[in-house]
Amino acid sequence: MLQAGRALMFAKGYRPKSQDHHLAVVSFIEAVYLAKFSDDLVGAFGKARVRRNESLYDKAGSISQTQAQNLVKKAEFFVSKALETLKM
Repeated sequence: MLQAGRALMFAKGYRPKSQDHHLAVVSFIEAVYLAKFSDDLVGAFGKARVRRNESLYDKAGSISQTQAQNLVKKAEFFVSKALETLKM
């Protein structure tokens, strides 16, 4: 999701540069592409960012198998919408 979001930013001529660049990508998608991506999908992107941070920096194993499976499904849909938006 992050890489697809970055591709969407790059397509508009923007680049995340801040320390919180993952949050910047989520905020950009929400601000610029909300018409293409539902609130639910943008929300899932934001939650995936938070869960990624938790699992990498706070507590390994904090994402359950069910949560991971649901995130993968939403990520696949997010990437397909990004590809469609980018006409790839």
